[in-house]
Formats: sequence, structure tokens, C-alpha cells
Amino acid sequence: MHSFRLGAVAMKVRPRRCFISGLVICLLVATTGSWLCAQVVDRIFVNGKVVTVDAEFGIAQAVAVAGDRIVAVGSNEAIRRLANPATDVVDLDGAMMLPGLIDSHVHATN
Repeated sequence: MHSFRLGAVAMKVRPRRCFISGLVICLLVATTGSWLCAQVVDRIFVNGKVVTVDAEFGIAQAVAVAGDRIVAVGSNEAIRRLANPATDVVDLDGAMMLPGLIDSHVHATN
């Protein structure tokens, strides 16, 4: 056991306690990340032409939605892997899907 003085109080450093505390913190951090990534996907839209409106204006095949948020955009295979038995699957049958457009320029008198 090591000790050092900080002001008038002697503090003892216990290597075993430090190791166990560090281990617990590492385990919590490691498991929290995977828990946060495991989102419940409520609905997926597959077999479509999804316009991403990113820098490349790419076209994807499918979208995953959790609550009121889009959580993933990608291929049919990748998005289907996010589904669970309770997920609602919507087949777009080749239809185009665009992001919602919101008019942010509104006058109070309108």
C-alpha cells in the first residue's frame, strides 16, 4: 500500500480498489455503448428509391424508423437486419421516398 500527503491529510492509495473501480468503470462504458446502439425499430420501408438528399444525392433502397426519427438508411438487406418480430414492414414496391420538406419561412399573419 502506498501513501502520500495532500495538505495535512494522508491519503492511502489501495491498488486493489483502484483496479476494481477501473474495471467496473470500463465494463459500464463497454456495455452502455452496445445498449445505446440497440434501438427498437418500429417500422422499415423496403424496396424503394429513397432519395437521401446528402452531398451526393444518393439513392438508397430502404429506411428504418424508431419513434418519429429515421435511424438508418441503406440497402434492403442492411435495414431488414434491424427489424424484430414487432417491426412493421412497408414494401414500397419501387416507389420513390423523399425526406419531409418543412416551410420554415412563415409569417404570423398567414
